[in-house]
Amino acid sequence: MPAEPGSMKEEAHRMSPDEVTNIINGGVYKDAVIQAATVTVQSPPAPAPPSDPWVRAVLESGVWTHAAPRGVEAHVRHATRLAQRLADVRDAAEQRISGDAWADPGFATRFADRVEWLLGEPDGALDLYPAEAGVLVLLPYLYQVHRLLLVSSHLEVDPTDLRARPRAAGERARYQSFLAGQHLLVSRAELRPEAAGVIGWWLYHRWLAKEEKGADQLAALEAEIAGEGGPLTEALNPRFLARILIGLRLGPDVCNPEHLGRMEADQLLPGPGRQRFRERRASLLATVAYSAAAELTVLPDTVVQHTGVPGAVDLDGVRRTLDRMAWGGSPELPVLKAVCEHEAVVEALREHAERLDGLLLAVGRTLPDRIAQPMPPLPTRVSADGVEPAEGTFTSGARFRLDDRRVRDLLTGTQLYKDRGLAVRELYQNALDACRYRRARTQFLERSGRPFHPYEGRIDFVQGTDDDGRAYLECADDGVGMGEAELRGVFSDAGSRFAEQPDFLLEQAEWERGGGLRERAHPTTNASVRAGYEITQVA
Repeated sequence: MPAEPGSMKEEAHRMSPDEVTNIINGGVYKDAVIQAATVTVQSPPAPAPPSDPWVRAVLESGVWTHAAPRGVEAHVRHATRLAQRLADVRDAAEQRISGDAWADPGFATRFADRVEWLLGEPDGALDLYPAEAGVLVLLPYLYQVHRLLLVSSHLEVDPTDLRARPRAAGERARYQSFLAGQHLLVSRAELRPEAAGVIGWWLYHRWLAKEEKGADQLAALEAEIAGEGGPLTEALNPRFLARILIGLRLGPDVCNPEHLGRMEADQLLPGPGRQRFRERRASLLATVAYSAAAELTVLPDTVVQHTGVPGAVDLDGVRRTLDRMAWGGSPELPVLKAVCEHEAVVEALREHAERLDGLLLAVGRTLPDRIAQPMPPLPTRVSADGVEPAEGTFTSGARFRLDDRRVRDLLTGTQLYKDRGLAVRELYQNALDACRYRRARTQFLERSGRPFHPYEGRIDFVQGTDDDGRAYLECADDGVGMGEAELRGVFSDAGSRFAEQPDFLLEQAEWERGGGLRERAHPTTNASVRAGYEITQVA
């Protein structure tokens, strides 16, 4: 077939008498074209998938399936562009704070996963507008970037320098004022300089949260996304965004009428498409999802209290635990499943689950009166029964409780006990209760004809100085011992008595049914010594 020079080239290669392959490329051919048996057309290559995980996650988010289909594609495209912009800001901010020991780069992904988990399977019942879906999709990444901008914006205070500077001014002076109330951790950083970085960065995060800083960074965040205009612009206006971001860390107080009252129950957004935004509903859903994601820097103080000590928490291990944790069980009672590499993390996640429990209770009470739109079936309670130690690490989460700040305060006679003598008296009383408990149990076994070992009772006080030069007083007894329930019940509250614990009371009732045997807790007097216990003191 002839070809016009410079306009089209046709090549034909006869494979067999019955098959011809034609490849046509070049310009435009205006004459008649003979149709061959097989034609190969080279189409443009498919666009490569987004390289940044945030952009891919936004593009593929299951939240979009809960939105009405009309106009959703335009919102997805806009959200994808915004996610790319947020990823660029994230990268720049992370470089500025590369030394942050408490960085939690996986949090935005966990947060986004919990939003999808909370909404459940798409069935059309939520009646989400595309703009509302876009806010829920982007909020985890907006929050993460906002925090990174905040952390990187006050580095002039020198977070890891915990020494007092006599001539400090401005932000540094305010930071030092905060540090003055954190004597325990500051002193530990002085004793163990290798832990100063970890402790200093944690204190810096808490200072930022306490000072309620962030308004300037919210304006900076708005400026970063303003250049990517589109259908989500009105839903992401600073007024909505600020209130929702503030609410994330409020816990149950997000349901406070004063806070919810400032939010729009149902707002018609300007622009085409008649998009609506139910701000109150979005805020409550986002706050529950945020809490279920467990941000590292807002975990209970138990974690930082176990830094700078022997057998300290490894923060990389905590990050691994958080990134791999999941919620299983039934939708009504989800169970937190997490494998922990340190005892303190077990306790922190249990306490965090208790906080989420309180938040769910508050939200459940608020929904009937303040939210008129459909809500997904939120859990009524949560359980931490799936939080367990990693294989080969430890067997119980009870032992480490003695390092908790409240226990140390009890032992040193500060805060819980203004008089150190009262702290010593409390130790002795609980040891005495344990000995009485064992003696009563021995007598019960003897009277009921069961095997028993004779028991006398002994309490030792040992006074000394540890390797760091700190004086201590140790109380040891050979009573019944204490398990996790006793450690939690007795040592977490000043004045709690071993003899008042539920397990003791149940067994005491059994003793009474078996013959009237009963041990009562008595005030500590010299008569306690004469009752048959040998009390020794070693200087």
